[in-house]
Amino acid sequence: MNIGMILKGKFPPDIRVEKEVRTLSSEGHNLFLLCCMNEDQPREEFIEGLRIHRINKPWENMNLFGHKWNALIFHLTFRNHYWAKEITKFIKMYNLDVLHVHDLPLLGTAFSVGKKFKIPVIADLHENYPAALGILNKTGMNFWNRFCTNPKRWSLYERMTLASVDKIIVVVQEARNRLLEEHNIDERKITILMNVVDRKNFSRIELMPDILNRYKKNFVVLYVGGGGIHRGLDSVIYSFRYLHDQAPDIKLLLIGPTGMEFNRIAKIISEEKLHRKVELIDWQEFEKIPSYIKASDVCLVPHLRNRHTDTTIPHKLFQYMFMKKPVLVSDCKPIKRIVEETASGLIFKSGKPKDLARKIINLYRNKDLRLLYGQKGYDAVMNHYNWEKESKKLISLYKSLT
Repeated sequence: MNIGMILKGKFPPDIRVEKEVRTLSSEGHNLFLLCCMNEDQPREEFIEGLRIHRINKPWENMNLFGHKWNALIFHLTFRNHYWAKEITKFIKMYNLDVLHVHDLPLLGTAFSVGKKFKIPVIADLHENYPAALGILNKTGMNFWNRFCTNPKRWSLYERMTLASVDKIIVVVQEARNRLLEEHNIDERKITILMNVVDRKNFSRIELMPDILNRYKKNFVVLYVGGGGIHRGLDSVIYSFRYLHDQAPDIKLLLIGPTGMEFNRIAKIISEEKLHRKVELIDWQEFEKIPSYIKASDVCLVPHLRNRHTDTTIPHKLFQYMFMKKPVLVSDCKPIKRIVEETASGLIFKSGKPKDLARKIINLYRNKDLRLLYGQKGYDAVMNHYNWEKESKKLISLYKSLT
């Protein structure tokens, strides 16, 4: 089967796409990806069983009027004419049998094209996209920007589009439940494909001695991920107000925030006078992440609880567990459920720095507890939460199409 994946952003990296490609390629399928191109990337590339076809970003291929008109049509109709043309070429170029669309924005466009060619369309929803738009800071937004990011409009578009596609993939049980409750989707169309760790490929990454040695004298609390306000990093930093005297060797590593979020977090660290306790590191290549996890003593998923974080699960939770690290997570539904089920760590009240500080100190003072939680998490990944088991659902889904 010739499978055409569509990704609005650049590639690589994208852990989820990479895992799916490896699985489907190993089953004998031909994999093709349509995505955007950065300046330093070739237009055509073949990586590990995947033929990548990159296109210019819309504003690079149009004059100013054309780009604005294309954007206007999309925000009014949720159909992107530029991408529709490129997807049409993509289908013809590689004689595609199915479209596998990553996330919501281009799903309607891809479905309208796929329908013309009478090929099935799969919606791979990485997150609750309408809810993600709902947590954006709309302070100072003009009417047009508020209209473009209105979660009610996006939810209606999501409902109409998901009712039409052939198959739907979500990342966690809570995401499936949301679609059943909010949109009355036929549950037979939905497959849960979790963001669990690919043990084989993750284990191949060599550890870096310079990173491991850098933090030998510290008790390291680690966070890896983005810096958006919903990630809960403000609460993590504020929790260190209460840890000065109780844990003199403690150090917080925040890895991943970039741009405006990096600057916002750096400002909080400065205001709190925590330069010696908190190290802020911008985005790192994925090959470095296992070394940072190995160097840590406690690993965090501190997300603020909301409609978005209550219906998604991050890859890093299972990466932490696989490396035998105790996890400390907020009470968002999916991560709380999994940590309680696996007994792999502690849970704190979302947005409550004092509660988080108490849990950090508990783990700081109890090495045996840390080792127990780390082993429990590792066992859970080895026995259940791993891509080797999870990928069978993806294989089954594609067999049902044939």
